[in-house]
Amino acid sequence: MSNQKINKEQLIGFQENIFPGEYNIRWFRVLRLFLESPMVLPAIEDEDKVLVEVCQKVAGSEIYKFCCIAIIKSEGSEEDIRQISSGISEKQFNEFIQEKGSLLGDLSRIKDVFKDEISVINWKINSGVPDKKLTRLAQKYNFKSFIIIPLRENFKLLGLIAIYSEEPELFHDIEIKLFQNIAGNLTYAISSLRTKRNLKKIREDLQESRQMLQLVMDTIPVRLFWKDKKFRYLGCNKAFATDAGLNSPEEIIGKNDFELSWKETAPLYRSDDQEIIAKNISKINYEEPQVRENGKQLWLRTTKIPLINENGEVIGLFGSYEDITEKKNAEEALWESERRYKMATTAGSVGVWDWDMKTGEIFIDPILKALLGYDDYEIENNIESWIKHVHPDDLTLVRQRVEDYIKGRTNHLEVSYRMLHREGRIKWFQVSGTFLTDKEGEPYRMIGTTSDISRHKELENEQENMRAQLLQAQKMEAIGTLAGGMAHDFNNLLTSIKGYTDLSLMNIRDLDMLERNMKQIQKSVQRAGNLTNQLLLFSRKQMMSPSSININEIIRNMLMMLERVIGEDIEIKTDLNNKLWKIWADEGNIEQVIMNLAVNARDAMPKGGLITLNTHNIILTESDVRNIPKSRPGKFVIFRFSDTGEGMSEEIVNHIFEPFFTTKEVGKGTGLGLSVIYGIISQHEGWINVDSKLKEGTTFTIYFPATFKEAGEATAEKLSLQDFQGNGEVILLVEDDSEIRDFIVQALNNNGYRVYAVSNYSEALRVYDQQKEDIRLVFSDVVLPDRNGLELIEELLRKDPHLSVILSSGYTGEKSNWERI
Repeated sequence: MSNQKINKEQLIGFQENIFPGEYNIRWFRVLRLFLESPMVLPAIEDEDKVLVEVCQKVAGSEIYKFCCIAIIKSEGSEEDIRQISSGISEKQFNEFIQEKGSLLGDLSRIKDVFKDEISVINWKINSGVPDKKLTRLAQKYNFKSFIIIPLRENFKLLGLIAIYSEEPELFHDIEIKLFQNIAGNLTYAISSLRTKRNLKKIREDLQESRQMLQLVMDTIPVRLFWKDKKFRYLGCNKAFATDAGLNSPEEIIGKNDFELSWKETAPLYRSDDQEIIAKNISKINYEEPQVRENGKQLWLRTTKIPLINENGEVIGLFGSYEDITEKKNAEEALWESERRYKMATTAGSVGVWDWDMKTGEIFIDPILKALLGYDDYEIENNIESWIKHVHPDDLTLVRQRVEDYIKGRTNHLEVSYRMLHREGRIKWFQVSGTFLTDKEGEPYRMIGTTSDISRHKELENEQENMRAQLLQAQKMEAIGTLAGGMAHDFNNLLTSIKGYTDLSLMNIRDLDMLERNMKQIQKSVQRAGNLTNQLLLFSRKQMMSPSSININEIIRNMLMMLERVIGEDIEIKTDLNNKLWKIWADEGNIEQVIMNLAVNARDAMPKGGLITLNTHNIILTESDVRNIPKSRPGKFVIFRFSDTGEGMSEEIVNHIFEPFFTTKEVGKGTGLGLSVIYGIISQHEGWINVDSKLKEGTTFTIYFPATFKEAGEATAEKLSLQDFQGNGEVILLVEDDSEIRDFIVQALNNNGYRVYAVSNYSEALRVYDQQKEDIRLVFSDVVLPDRNGLELIEELLRKDPHLSVILSSGYTGEKSNWERI
């Protein structure tokens, strides 16, 4: 039977030749069914609805009683069948599909029945019906004829359509061809719907796959992107889009790096892209910067590879990067930490060490080796190489301390010891360490730090020297105070003796034996007064008359006298700076300093020698004073006095400025010569240093503050005793020493004055208040038992600003305060 398609004209021809007039009504119904079915099917988008529509059209044509369509729903599963019917009841239809062995009840037979490409089964034509059970059912329900047409697509069986009629010999050839066309249209509709459904499924699967791929790309922290040959972005993941300042990956398409948030570093990226595409090379895991529009700077680890099509042509590139800013910052922080550690350890002269006690190997910080003047490779990393540099005298101590710690006799390793620098200098180190123990409790490793404490040791020595100097200064101050007090009391005695001696001499005739005795007493008093002055100079309480002087002039003026004092066997050599600064000093005191030094040098050179006098200027800075004992910053004049005598030991040098200390034989020195020098220099706000060694001579270096002011001209008015004769004027005398007070009263009375004599502050105020109308002058000692003489004069001047006063004392540290009176 032919599968040829028929058209409308053919149908009309068939109608005229085959069907007589009485069949026209039926034929037009058939024709209408043929014409309407293809027009309805394309508009239906559901496969089941297509099947239902065809069944209903056939069964509702008033020609055919029953129509059934069976469709294999999925390839490879013939039991998964969809069956649609129209024209009979559901009960009747269930009998058809439940009848085993029939084509509708067991569709597994379809392939066997239609394996020879049978296009139709027509019960009327074929007496040998292949499906007897369908025939039996048809007879049961009075169906006289039926046809079964397979539904094929490209020789692939999709199912069948069965049409039953109550009329015998109904299905003519043209009618069968009609239903074959309907079957073809139905097959096409089903195939189209299934194709659409498959395409939709494919699209959905593709979309799902794309979404999954995008989800994966958006989930990973690595930034992904791909570009075309013109460096325009074709896509990226969400992390990349966020970095680029976009809301979604789709916005990246068509853009380039110069349009994104990293315009500043876009030229760098473009350069890389050009090289990759032009040379067809990959760049893997390289670091590059990224600067955002907000100024934030990042570090990226980037990979870029060319994209190549099936023809081997480069069509673009694919890239990825990860943000390594935190890692980079951590690396830089670690590097900075290590740098600061090195700076700190270098600045603090501290290094670490790690000693493997079983192998003897030791890691020694290169800083420690450098502190000893060695490069890292010059000292091997083993304990013996390090110990070789320990000072021999400290080696036993170091070993003992380590042993004590290891054996538990101490809780921590702590030891200070000396090491030898490669230049021969000694360096002090402080070691702290702790050991690690194994499972058996045995120490196997020791770690610790070593610090260079050389400067600390130097400071300790300096502090010790300063402490000794302070104690010496305090001792000298105490002795000076004692000497000053003794000189004051002794001076009062001398004043009394001298005063009464002078009064007695005024009443004794010349050449009288008593007069000679009295003059001898007067000379002894004068000598005792000189001794008192020396004590006051030592104690720095001697009254001075300073002026701006040049030491060179004093030295030159004293040279002739010094030569007579020291003798002919001692040579004097001078080296005086012609532009020497001046000092503010008492000329007599400076002369006494030079004379005492000369006498001291003469005694140190009994067989003759050389004295050298040197002067020069110096400016001391903060760094200079660290190396000069007792010094301070400023401008100074140096006077250096050197001799080639016997010299002194360090022990003697430490005591030479103490009063009454002398190396001379008993009776050949008071021991005040250098003490007086010390007192004079201190009173002039200077200091003296001594450098002396046995058999190598001695050098005294004296520092005086320089001055750049000139003293005003002073005139001394000569007065005679006649100028002091009184005429009954009243004087208030305030003196606590009774002998001095009695002497002054007698002397003033003998010269025509009237005297009110009191011994303290309180009595003076009382007498003044009672006799202030008569008192013309107040003559007071500075040191009084109850108050200070300066305070007394201040109080009296408040009472009478025009009152005349005289202050006097043989011992005072208050002279600098007299200017306030």
